[in-house]
Amino acid sequence: MKKFIVLLFALAIIAGIAVITCPEKEAHKDAILLVVNEYVAEEANFENDDEGFEALMNVLSNGVTKLILNNILIVENHFLYSEGYLSSPEDGSKRVSFGIFGHVFTVNKKQLKEATNSL
Repeated sequence: MKKFIVLLFALAIIAGIAVITCPEKEAHKDAILLVVNEYVAEEANFENDDEGFEALMNVLSNGVTKLILNNILIVENHFLYSEGYLSSPEDGSKRVSFGIFGHVFTVNKKQLKEATNSL
């Protein structure tokens, strides 16, 4: 019986930590922005002498992506964890991120491309 109480207490502490550290929408948006920026840089395939143009494109794509994510990213908070979805009225929503214990896990570049192409 004593082991059961200790186990129950440990689970309560873990659940409390999960609730306190559950990522919010901003954390999901930042994690998705990292994947999008990697994808944009890979697709643009800049030459070494185009550093100024590359920097300008990164700033523009980052700003545009933030605006779009504010409108189509929905984060559902389930107290212990949270999930991020890209939503579209025509196609519904696709899960693109999962957050727990203060960290957000996202889909990879290929999966993000598939999710955005279907929206």
